[in-house]
Amino acid sequence: MAVDHGISIKEYHTSNGVHASKQLRSSCEASNQSLSFSGKGAKHQNGIMDRMIGTLTHHAQTMLLHATHLWPDIITEDLWPFALKLAVDLHNVTPIISSLSPDEIFSETKCTRNQLLDFHPFGCPSFVL
Repeated sequence: MAVDHGISIKEYHTSNGVHASKQLRSSCEASNQSLSFSGKGAKHQNGIMDRMIGTLTHHAQTMLLHATHLWPDIITEDLWPFALKLAVDLHNVTPIISSLSPDEIFSETKCTRNQLLDFHPFGCPSFVL
């Protein structure tokens, strides 16, 4: 996505664990990108991302619980990945303080239409006619 918008990523800063894999390190080296890690237990180094993950998780849980309440025989916890994906997509197109969405800020391109109109409630029934 970054390449599509002419943006070059210089560095990734992440926590240890799965992000310390050889595959990610070699991919960063091949792309001339650096990779740095937070210290163990250093919440102050990655607190912004931890907070965002918590917020998106809360939104996904809320959507999944609401859909489960409306359609208990159909909506199950197996749909969790779809609820989380919707939460991320909604966050990325919702305007923030600057009246630009995170997608618009990242791509440095103003969207000409309201993308929020493309979304429907999570888990709502749909029919193919």
